[in-house]
Amino acid sequence: MISYYYQVVKQNSNGKKKRLIWSGYLNKAITKSPKEFKTDAEYANYIRSTDSQRLTRAILKLFPNTQVSVELSKAITNGPSYIPTKLDGFSSVINIGTPGFTNAKEKIPAINPSGYLWDTQAQPVTQRVKKFDELLSQAGYSASVRNKMTKGRLGISIQDYVAFNTETNSGLPKKTDDYIAITSYRVAYGMPSK
Repeated sequence: MISYYYQVVKQNSNGKKKRLIWSGYLNKAITKSPKEFKTDAEYANYIRSTDSQRLTRAILKLFPNTQVSVELSKAITNGPSYIPTKLDGFSSVINIGTPGFTNAKEKIPAINPSGYLWDTQAQPVTQRVKKFDELLSQAGYSASVRNKMTKGRLGISIQDYVAFNTETNSGLPKKTDDYIAITSYRVAYGMPSK
């Protein structure tokens, strides 16, 4: 059996500390784009069953009565830094991850929950989701509001500093993946037009 080791760099007040860590202590962090899925069920199953989607699963728990839409997730992935307020198949779309970028008539405060996720990328999930929850509440999306979000669909695409679909035969990311790590946090709520 081949053993793989990764160099881990941690920045602290005294400068950088470097250590080697055995790959067996690490989980794979490889993600797929929502564009690779055809149905809501396929995408939801991927989110439920993949290690790299732990943060996505935790964020979805904040919207307990809202179904995930693979089509909305596709539309908000790898797009512009803002999420359009209209998309095919949806009468309106609200950018929940970055409320400050929604249109003015929605009067949502310019609070940026996704910015917080970006600043804490790849850190443990629990504290990040707790803070994300607080920021959503400050932006007008309290738990009681989110519980009532039953008619619309949630578009979500979370890449939390992960390699993008480049798994090797060993099940580990490719050696060059540290140069192509993806970080992106997109969450949108859309009302289907059909």
